[in-house]
Amino acid sequence: MHSGSRPRAHDECRRTRPRAYSRAVSSNDALQDAPTAGTDEPARPGRSFASRADLLQNLAQELATPLTPLLGYLKMLRDGRLGELTPRQRQALDAMNVSVDRLRHSVDELTDFAAFEAGRISLELSPLDLVELVRSVVRAADDHARSRHVRIELLLPSGLEVSGDGAKLTQALASVLHNAVRFSPHGGHVLVAVSELPRQRVVLEVLDQGPGMPQESSGPSIGKGTAGTGLGLAVARRIAGAHGGELFIESPPKEQPDARHLFCGTRVRLVWPRA
Repeated sequence: MHSGSRPRAHDECRRTRPRAYSRAVSSNDALQDAPTAGTDEPARPGRSFASRADLLQNLAQELATPLTPLLGYLKMLRDGRLGELTPRQRQALDAMNVSVDRLRHSVDELTDFAAFEAGRISLELSPLDLVELVRSVVRAADDHARSRHVRIELLLPSGLEVSGDGAKLTQALASVLHNAVRFSPHGGHVLVAVSELPRQRVVLEVLDQGPGMPQESSGPSIGKGTAGTGLGLAVARRIAGAHGGELFIESPPKEQPDARHLFCGTRVRLVWPRA
């Protein structure tokens, strides 16, 4: 991915977004510095790690339990199995479905995050075509993007074979892409790009035109000026770290890609060894 060829574009981003934020989120960052529940003193690294993981897992299960029948009844309503719906009722049902889908996505991320915290996640490494993986994730996100009138663009090589856990990398990209689409403006664009870096590394990056991240954001649970983004990024960070890599965040991007549109929101980059 060729960057830096549009300095005037970057200056334009700086004029519209003067407060820049840049952070490399490494695999060693953890949520272990947060205060431990029931105490008035800050938590020390490694303290109550298992209990925190158990708490997250139990919370995910408690949220998932009432969500299951809710999803079932919504499907029955959409299918007309409980009677015909008026246009206004169907419109309300569609809005409910979007909100429930967001809740389900958050519960899934919380479950995955709890598993990472507890050390119950292992990688299954194999050769995979990173370009085809990206195309698959983008196809899966197409409905979400279209519902928000956001267009996802690709900047990909003809092919790039890497060693990795395909399911976990898919999950990481899906989480980052979900955030980018969610916080993009109506009619906006999101760019997903793949390229090689020196020293046998690869980079998978997502750029958006959203509001970006506030400068004062810190820690692995980083928001985009709106609640609900940090958990997905935390999961992606752990997946990158498990592959021996890092997750980098820039807001606004320091460099612009060779693309048709200007991306002044946030740039999330997953970098890891190719083999």
